[in-house]
Amino acid sequence: MEIGRQAGRQADTMRTFLHSLKVLSGVMLILTALLPRQGRQQEGVAVQAQQQQVLLNLREDFAVGNVRNADAAALEEQLTRDIRRFIVIDNGEIVMNYQRDNIEDGDIYNVFSITKTLMSIFVGKLLDITQDDGSSNLNINTSLGEIFVGDDHPAWAGMDDTAEIEFKKNVTLYELLTMTSGLDVLYGDGLEEAPWDMTLGKFANTPGRDVTESLSIPSVWEEYKGKFVYMAVSNILSYVIKEKTGSTPREFIAQYILPELGIANEAIDWDKNDDGVETSYSQLRLTGLQMAKFGQLFLQNGYSSPGNPLISEQYVRDSLSNQVWADGKKIDFGGDEPVLMELYDNPFGYMWHGYTVGTEYNQYPNDVGDVWGASGGFGHLMCICSKSNRIVVVQRSNTVYDVMNTEEYIYPLIPTVMSPNISFSETASSSSVTVASSSSPIGLAVAGGGTTPAVIIRSEEHTLN
Repeated sequence: MEIGRQAGRQADTMRTFLHSLKVLSGVMLILTALLPRQGRQQEGVAVQAQQQQVLLNLREDFAVGNVRNADAAALEEQLTRDIRRFIVIDNGEIVMNYQRDNIEDGDIYNVFSITKTLMSIFVGKLLDITQDDGSSNLNINTSLGEIFVGDDHPAWAGMDDTAEIEFKKNVTLYELLTMTSGLDVLYGDGLEEAPWDMTLGKFANTPGRDVTESLSIPSVWEEYKGKFVYMAVSNILSYVIKEKTGSTPREFIAQYILPELGIANEAIDWDKNDDGVETSYSQLRLTGLQMAKFGQLFLQNGYSSPGNPLISEQYVRDSLSNQVWADGKKIDFGGDEPVLMELYDNPFGYMWHGYTVGTEYNQYPNDVGDVWGASGGFGHLMCICSKSNRIVVVQRSNTVYDVMNTEEYIYPLIPTVMSPNISFSETASSSSVTVASSSSPIGLAVAGGGTTPAVIIRSEEHTLN
């Protein structure tokens, strides 16, 4: 397999709005994959089970395949120093498991906004158990007013405006999961005081120190009700779980989800606010293989093992369908009016981004099919592709440099990895590798012909951990 030079797309979108520290400190915390543009909305695309797919028992570790294959070796040559882990799971087997030499197997890292996607999975389980045990009629269209019941509930104690209270009471779980609620929040006390300090007790308090603040902090933008508006931080769904189960989100997943995925509760971490409740949209810390377990769960249509549906198949299909087109042009920086920016243009499910390829904006091969991704700030990714039955996980160091080259470097690698032209099967012998400079994009020539653009930028010297 040969790595050759080819002009790749030069993505300048990020740099156009990184012109001030205020924008940088806000957008970089919430940045997720800039996904392809399309001229029209597509019908919902659901993940489909592979005809010959064998369901894994996710309580067990992934099997290790031929990790000494030529494709993995060539890809590894392209990884810059900021990559902590780059993992590829193919048909349930690990076929690439790059880990930087100063990273230990059990090291966990903040996955940032990937937490949003995982929280949507947790809500899916919440819907299942509350319906199965008859404890409530909670469903995707249940409103916050039906969850936090009564005018005297603490959830509503932080608001005096009756119109604001009624608006928020009518927000549904579906709207929160699709970011169409008309609510928005970016800045809170923690972020204003220390925008880059995401330590325990600070960032988790940003969207609310308790249930009262968590419901009162979000701004109401009535004109955006039913439209996609990226909500960077929130604790609302965490309090939904606590209200319906009496458990914090971590206690909930420790009981219902983590054991089914073979993940020990003590092997993860998740920042809490002052109320002892984990924050909904960020600050969950995982290893790369733990992230991959969630991806495999959705490739298996919600089954954690044969005959054991952990999440309903319908919920998985809906999660990976175009519920709303994410044009995402509004970000609230705390002023009287929203700031308009083009951050997204892609299908959006239940906190999953649709990574469609072969479009005018994103000139990748059509043979990849539809990829759905969970993405977090600084280029952290967990993406799945049902066509190739493949998962890719990326964990990176968290520096400003890593943010700046994410769109040029990390995102174009995803369709390369997902392409069926790459088999991850041929044992490595020798390969010719050309590494581009920061001004010279290259392409990956894949087996079977064709080239997938991938801009490779060698990291400048900086401290990495």
